[in-house]
Amino acid sequence: MKSIMVPQSFIHPLFYQEGDVVSSKSDLFYYDMMALLNEREERPWERGSETPFKVFQNEKEEMRDLFRQRKKEDVKELMKSSIGQFITFLFWMNHSPIPGFQNFSDHVASLKIKPFNVTERLFFIMQKPNQYVSYMQLDELFTEANKQAKVNAIIKRK
Repeated sequence: MKSIMVPQSFIHPLFYQEGDVVSSKSDLFYYDMMALLNEREERPWERGSETPFKVFQNEKEEMRDLFRQRKKEDVKELMKSSIGQFITFLFWMNHSPIPGFQNFSDHVASLKIKPFNVTERLFFIMQKPNQYVSYMQLDELFTEANKQAKVNAIIKRK
């Protein structure tokens, strides 16, 4: 696996800092960064991968339990990962790599398939990742996006 410095466009206080390195396919936005750098790697968005949705489904109950136990600091890393998975799912269901976080709201607004008010809801979640209301909102966004992805896939088959 090739290690790369996180591109400037992917620097965001929630996810990556200046000088961070990614080296694994399990790192958030790995494939998207590789595409930005024109590295030859898989392009999972071309097939509209559901993997990010499945990852969230696996982590969902653990996050709910941590919130119930009021362990906000413990849930922060899981929420960060889940928010990243949602962003990945949002772009990949539109068969597009994540372009990074510069002009992010414009990129989200240009997506054809997306939940209602996704930009505002997502920014709220990203600003307050360790609040229970953010977890609930993220769960709703995943549910809505998954339904839209399935409907779009059915329409494309016809």
